[in-house]
Amino acid sequence: MATTEVQWSELQRDPKAVAALADAGDVHVRRRDGVPLLSTRADRVRTTTEGTVFAARALRHTLVEDASEAQ
Repeated sequence: MATTEVQWSELQRDPKAVAALADAGDVHVRRRDGVPLLSTRADRVRTTTEGTVFAARALRHTLVEDASEAQ
């Protein structure tokens, strides 16, 4: 997944083009007066979150199994 950087003014001038970039990957929006913003698709975040929860549950299950075998 590609990460693209654009200026705030580019987002203001052509928001549809920046949205198209967000379809391809994350977009860092640089601002002169503040911390850059990150634009990403909600479905991509949801998928990442679901994967993280799955991995945490698998790790917890493994640790519980190891603890019960040690007793």
